[in-house]
Amino acid sequence: MKKIKRAKLISYVVTITLALVILMNFSLPGKALTEEIISIDKNKQTYYNAGGNFHYVHSIKTTNHKFPVSEVFAISHIDKNVSFTTSLIFDEINDYSSPTYKNSSHYSLRIASGFILPLIVILVLLVSLKLKKRMDTLVFVLQAVLVADLIFLLL
Repeated sequence: MKKIKRAKLISYVVTITLALVILMNFSLPGKALTEEIISIDKNKQTYYNAGGNFHYVHSIKTTNHKFPVSEVFAISHIDKNVSFTTSLIFDEINDYSSPTYKNSSHYSLRIASGFILPLIVILVLLVSLKLKKRMDTLVFVLQAVLVADLIFLLL
């Protein structure tokens, strides 16, 4: 194995540890909750491109949480309650379901920030340790994105 500078190795260990914490937060079962729905909101978000210049974002507001849901779930939801699980560390909504249907759904941004991104960071860091090629720029960008992901999870 090639000789690695001490500071670089420490930054890799810290980054991999952070990625593993985020990954475990998403993967481990959290608290299962059922709360009464206060409102189901539909907001129009406008942007300018060839895709129609807007889309709707549906979200459910309960007594203690507010989280985005799919359009199908928001439209077809007839119950007064929603079941969901929250993550252990960051208290994020991992999945949600209707008590009558038992079909759970995941928020796609949550999958990307809690599972895919940390997995990519770990893989790229391990590959960069094995390869002789210099991947410092890619590693730095992924480290910055992982810190931004951590800030997103904390807020």
